[in-house]
Amino acid sequence: LWPETLPVGNIKNIFPITLWKNIRDKYLERADIIFTECDLFQEVLRKKGNLKYHTLYWSRKERPLETSYKFSKNKRSFCYLGSINNIIDLDLIVQFLKECNKKIDTTLHIIGNGEEKQTLISRLSAEHITVIDHQEVYSQIEKQKIFDQCHYGLNIMKASVFVGLTMKSMDYFEAGLPVINNIHGDTWDIIEREKIGVNLKENTTAAEIMVYDVVMRERVRRFFETNLGEDTFQRKVKELLLEL
Repeated sequence: LWPETLPVGNIKNIFPITLWKNIRDKYLERADIIFTECDLFQEVLRKKGNLKYHTLYWSRKERPLETSYKFSKNKRSFCYLGSINNIIDLDLIVQFLKECNKKIDTTLHIIGNGEEKQTLISRLSAEHITVIDHQEVYSQIEKQKIFDQCHYGLNIMKASVFVGLTMKSMDYFEAGLPVINNIHGDTWDIIEREKIGVNLKENTTAAEIMVYDVVMRERVRRFFETNLGEDTFQRKVKELLLEL
């Protein structure tokens, strides 16, 4: 959603950026139907409830899920997937895992790289939190082996980040991995509604993370198959186009 999500501070509120925004807003209504990639975009555009606008999430080609949970009941293992960069809330990740580690032995698996990765590893090591760095992994089979060792996937970014449904959360959902999330918008609403993870609120405690329902993993995968599969994407597009 440009220019709203440009990481340029207040410059997006001045000319010519505002001209760009106004051109978009002026001509959107010329379309017969408009797809947004998340509900959050419709809210920003003030089009929530407008019958022309429909959320169409990115999809993945559905593959059979070959999974075998191997995590320990006597510890909590988390996974961070993706680049660890300047939009990731390192302070929140460290504080959250630190609180968990006070209650139970805690491990973080990292899949990916990024300019802030070594900083995160150093800060977690200083808090005596085990970090397993898998580097970059592209094989779905190998990623699934790592996900199967974890209780939750981390979807934690700075409050200034503007996104409805992150790509990493789609990976977690596809793998049947519940999510620890702090991003408001679609991901937050999905987790609340489907009961497939934990949204970090001001009153969230580490004790809540200690209670783990394995059935939640089945709900995660079921949500993916129902809402984020390629067949669902194609069916929704065809149904809406036929209504025109």
